[in-house]
Amino acid sequence: MANFRANLFSGILLGELSKQHQAKALAFRYYGNLGDHSFSLAHQYFEPEFVSPYNVLGIRLKTRNELMFNGPGVINFFDRYTLKIASSKHQSHIEKFDVNLQLSKRFRKININNDLKYSNSAGSKSLWQGNFQVSSRFDQYSLSGNILYAPKKSRFFNAMSATFRWRINKLLFTQSQFTQQFDQRQDSYFRQELTWQHDKFNLSFNGDVGSNNTWALGITISTSLGFDNVNNKYWQSRDNLSNRASLSLNAFIDENNNDQLDANEFIVEQMKHPQATSNSINDSNYIVINDVPAYNKYQLNTQKIQLPDVYLMPKYKSYEIYTHPGSELVVNIPVRPTGDIQGMVVMQENGEQLGVAGLVVELIAEDGELTQETLTEFDGYYSFLNQPMGPYQLHFRYVDDTHVLRILTILLEGEEGFIDVEPVVIPFK
Repeated sequence: MANFRANLFSGILLGELSKQHQAKALAFRYYGNLGDHSFSLAHQYFEPEFVSPYNVLGIRLKTRNELMFNGPGVINFFDRYTLKIASSKHQSHIEKFDVNLQLSKRFRKININNDLKYSNSAGSKSLWQGNFQVSSRFDQYSLSGNILYAPKKSRFFNAMSATFRWRINKLLFTQSQFTQQFDQRQDSYFRQELTWQHDKFNLSFNGDVGSNNTWALGITISTSLGFDNVNNKYWQSRDNLSNRASLSLNAFIDENNNDQLDANEFIVEQMKHPQATSNSINDSNYIVINDVPAYNKYQLNTQKIQLPDVYLMPKYKSYEIYTHPGSELVVNIPVRPTGDIQGMVVMQENGEQLGVAGLVVELIAEDGELTQETLTEFDGYYSFLNQPMGPYQLHFRYVDDTHVLRILTILLEGEEGFIDVEPVVIPFK
């Protein structure tokens, strides 16, 4: 398998060439933005002998095209939308066209979703299907209900269901579900399920009772297998890896400020992240975050990273990442040492120095940008904590005045990572 990534216009172009025995498949996907709305374009081509996940009843796929938009709601009441349009052609020249519109609304702890699908395939009638769902999640349990409907049929409602989920502890959770059919059968069902979650697999016991005097008992074991590109080995998880991915996070001190992990640079050990479990460490001693959405843009917030030294800080606040399902993406995070700045602001009166409270102190970076501002305390003390090393300017002014009283140039450096600025004396107001 070979892949590439390129920045094109204001978006990102991804390409992938896959080989399966003697057959090949080629895929391109472009991600871009239009204001507050994002979009993606995709094209996939499969040779006749290539077995694709889109195969239906053994019919081999030849081409597939997809256009997707998502962004803030364009329809009243709903907050966000996702529109997906897809067309496909099979090796037997059967063509299929699909449209999927998803609308969502969030109100406190209540989520409302409406999913409308249209499908048209050669040799069959067009099909409209809808699913309206309301759900609410709490600390240890959740409630949800949905209604299936068909806009183009004489019987508008097809079925409804209600589900209650309760997590008993970290390993066990139970689920109860009631379903009512509105078609000619008018059947109803009740299902009870108990699941034990192991790191490597899920074990479920379930029982079903139907209104037509039927019942069933079952047991299910599920697991997934993926490949770790970092350590060149397979790995097993209870999560579904076919559309999920994982991240391997590694922090290093970027001494030459080039954002690259060089051979002589120091690796920061004992790094922690709230999304990584205590045993999520791979053979390279990287932190692993599992269950990351694949193919979609993922925002990695580095402010959540916990470093062993409080005077180390990630160079960037966040990263936009595109992952591949079933594998780990290595993210080397440059960190830099920081330090503290503190000082006093005083006023000379009758030969004595009195602390000035409520004075504005601005910390200006080398590029002239305002990094942070604070107010002096009751005794004139001020401080700026965890600031990157380098030159700064300190501007002092009154709250109700834009006139700068004093400007000091300072340099934060050294292993101590601390600078005690000489007292600043301002004129009596």
